[in-house]
Amino acid sequence: MFNFKTTVTTALMFLLLSISASNATDNTTLKMSILEFENAIETKNVDSILNFMPPKVMMVLAQKLNINIEQLQTALKDAMLNSMASITMFSFKMDLERAVSNETGTGRKYFLIPTTNTMTLENTKVLAKSQTLAFLDGGTWYLVRISEDQQIQLFKTAYPEFDNVTFPRGTTELLEN
Repeated sequence: MFNFKTTVTTALMFLLLSISASNATDNTTLKMSILEFENAIETKNVDSILNFMPPKVMMVLAQKLNINIEQLQTALKDAMLNSMASITMFSFKMDLERAVSNETGTGRKYFLIPTTNTMTLENTKVLAKSQTLAFLDGGTWYLVRISEDQQIQLFKTAYPEFDNVTFPRGTTELLEN
């Protein structure tokens, strides 16, 4: 015999379990993505680092520079290699345990992950603290540095649903050598 209450309860339990399993899968893939990104930074693997840049951001930047995606990727890779050649990296860490989860007005879930980077720039040791934006797009986790106005504007042009999101500014402090 059909029992409406039991059927609805069963359907709700299945939905809640599915959502919970989906969130667990998302969190696991995000953790794996963060570990991969941290490793790419540590090993200065520019190709891997560029894979975390959202394609929509790449398209907007290429349009602004009036070049194609391949030219942009080559230019970004060269700039990153030149920049990394003058930097000594001591540590790079994204703290997912302290991440703040939120949603845009359109319902896109995102995380702001506290990120610290200790390095030497021009013979000066510095500690940079910022937030890394993590979000899913097309089933892929993207990690975006959002500590400077120019980065934020470029990102919001590519993803206008983030227009009303206020991103915290990064800080840099000088350390004793």
